[in-house]
Amino acid sequence: MTDIQDLKAIAERCKGYQPLRFMQSYGALYIRNDNGIVFDVHQNRSFPDFMSQNKDYADLVLAANPAVVLELIAELEKVKADRKACWEEFKVQGRQLDLVRDENENLRQDARRWQCVRNAVPMQSPYAVWREGSHVVLGKDADELVDNFLSHAKEDSHD
Repeated sequence: MTDIQDLKAIAERCKGYQPLRFMQSYGALYIRNDNGIVFDVHQNRSFPDFMSQNKDYADLVLAANPAVVLELIAELEKVKADRKACWEEFKVQGRQLDLVRDENENLRQDARRWQCVRNAVPMQSPYAVWREGSHVVLGKDADELVDNFLSHAKEDSHD
């Protein structure tokens, strides 16, 4: 099979030529231009199934004129360029998604750590959250304590 670049070169050579058309003479079908017959379309009446098939091929030859072939190749090249650009954008987006996934996983790990401290650390543990050094703060009270601390830390950093 001819590759696309060969097909493009052939179409480029033919694009300035006269267009082809059908001509019927004495029951025979020809594809020709003003300079004469270019192709005979064999329509042997002994094989009626092939008469139709050969006419279909002849129709394809006429439809695939140089301008159409070049337009199709140009469209294919544009699609390939667009696909390449999309792939490059996908790779960039993929790297950004990887960063977001990594950050998300770090946040999940921080949340697991806090949930462990908040809910599962026994009162006698040195890791327990203490308020005023006198008792263990757990659950929503621990959330409130940490939120207040973070709020004051944020306000202090703006001063």
